[in-house]
Amino acid sequence: MPVSTVAPTNILMLESEKLIQIVQAWLAYIKLEELTQAEVERSSDIYPKVIDKGVQLIGNKLLLDSEVFKQLMQQQQAAAKRGKPNDFQMAVAFPQIYLIQGKGKEQKLKYLPLFTVDISLIFKGNYRKTGWDLTEYEFQPVVVNLMRLYGLEEEQAESLIVASGILKFLEDTFKGRFPSLRDFLEGVDLPGGKYKTFRQPYLLRCDFTPYNALLKLDLQGILQQLQETPAHNSEWLTETHPLMQYLCGEPQSPRHEVMFWGAFPSHAPDEYQASVIKHTQENLLTAVCGPPGTGKTEVFLHLVAQQIAL
Repeated sequence: MPVSTVAPTNILMLESEKLIQIVQAWLAYIKLEELTQAEVERSSDIYPKVIDKGVQLIGNKLLLDSEVFKQLMQQQQAAAKRGKPNDFQMAVAFPQIYLIQGKGKEQKLKYLPLFTVDISLIFKGNYRKTGWDLTEYEFQPVVVNLMRLYGLEEEQAESLIVASGILKFLEDTFKGRFPSLRDFLEGVDLPGGKYKTFRQPYLLRCDFTPYNALLKLDLQGILQQLQETPAHNSEWLTETHPLMQYLCGEPQSPRHEVMFWGAFPSHAPDEYQASVIKHTQENLLTAVCGPPGTGKTEVFLHLVAQQIAL
């Protein structure tokens, strides 16, 4: 009975496709994380992360001032020319709920979106004076803020359903019937106390997560190289290649050896005492046992000196 075989080139192609899918999954996760940021700082007028002027909600439709649309479309086109169209990501949220932190020049406004509707795609098309129906676009709940502002229990938050659309989601989450998104905006209870609120929609940029910025650039570069590398090139498919280690390996956290030898200038800790000191640097509890004369008291003095030095 003949045995079927797979050509090496086909195997390499399969592996390359798998790697591309892994990188794309990472980028999709970062996009999701950016859409569900719990706090969004308003930032400067030069490059605002929150835009509330020229933004309206009528029924289910988002209406934008033509000048606002033009500026954002130009930014989207600039990102596309740089070969990074996914760098431009814009969402809409409502109502406005924010905190004021600091005073004077140090004052910051931090917005707390309840959910975000991704409208990045509208800036690839033409301006619509009649607006865009937000129920047709992807949305994501910001669970942290729903729990913080509306007291949702963790079990409730985990059971939120988004597949049925934003209107059904709002009805289930806020226990009310909202014929349109504008009805929700006008009828939803707003949190009081330290929170400032405004019953208007706003746009927010979702491409600014600082701790993801470099990772995002790395992954975009890797994806481009993978897509441009011929499938028969096995350089990418070795376990020792940095790409494979980056995507599939288990990176170790950087560790710095710290040791203080000043408790007894005349003699440093021996091998066993040093191992105790190292253990205490990484663990909350360290047990030391040994017969008299083995240096238990000395190691304790070394530990005290270590804490003072650190």
